[in-house]
Amino acid sequence: MGGKRERSGVVAVSETSIQITFTFKGVLCRERLKLKPTAANLKRAELHRAAILHAISIGTFDYSVTFPDSPRRFKFSEEKGDGHFWKIGFKHGLTAKSHISKPAHGMATGKLSITY
Repeated sequence: MGGKRERSGVVAVSETSIQITFTFKGVLCRERLKLKPTAANLKRAELHRAAILHAISIGTFDYSVTFPDSPRRFKFSEEKGDGHFWKIGFKHGLTAKSHISKPAHGMATGKLSITY
């Protein structure tokens, strides 16, 4: 693999992952993508980062949609208590159904319904 090669906020950090770096709400964020750092995947990561930066600039970026498994997704939640409900709710048998759609502009939007 050689050394790390910085590519505009994109860097190969291991044999199996790529890290992207961006600033959201004044906080430096680093997220790992589970992709082997090939030339094609590094380019894909650069495009993904560019889409994130664009969504941030127009105010449509949703951290929890883009990185649903990141522990940082709760840090940027718009509603108080976001995440805590899920940890408690699912433990007690609640289920959720989500519907994600991609409108023409390419950003995902979604609806969530909870059943008891």
